Amino acid sequence: MDAAEAFRLIKQQVNVPLVADIHFDYRIALKVAEYGVDCLRINPGNIGNEERIRMVVDCARDKNIPIRIGVNAGSLEKDLQEKYGEPTPQALLESAMRHVDHLDRLNFDQFKVSVKASDVFLAVESYRLLAKQIDQPLHLGITEAGGARSGAVKSAIGLGLLLNEGSATRCAFRWRRIRLKRSRLGSIS
Repeated sequence: MDAAEAFRLIKQQVNVPLVADIHFDYRIALKVAEYGVDCLRINPGNIGNEERIRMVVDCARDKNIPIRIGVNAGSLEKDLQEKYGEPTPQALLESAMRHVDHLDRLNFDQFKVSVKASDVFLAVESYRLLAKQIDQPLHLGITEAGGARSGAVKSAIGLGLLLNEGSATRCAFRWRRIRLKRSRLGSIS
């Protein structure tokens, strides 16, 4: 639980919303909720069984903490890896819908969903399919997009396609490292 303790120390020193990106150990989500986390991201590919998810959802509901269902092409559930053989838009959609349905059964609606992949077109098609299935906000992003320049280009292509066609009219954005490099990215040399 060193991660939860580190979160507690960080939370005491900053005045910005913090999201806890939870992998493998659901107990970290329960602990950081006590420390004032602003949002929980759970990875369907490694968070564990439905009972663990229920415990996280119950805690989030009690503390009014939203959740992001964060599907990632690199960590799909084993049964979906076996079924599809490789990450596909349908595999990412199936993972997302499995967890959307689970949260719906738990009467929890304070969530957003992401279906990220490092392959721009895999991510874009996954978001297109997901946007047709749910009304929750979509958290758009391309995972492991690369360094500042290549990451900005890949993210711009993916986000631009989705926003231009209206597939993601309800969305939350995550920008990382790009703002710090804005002047260099925008300069012509």
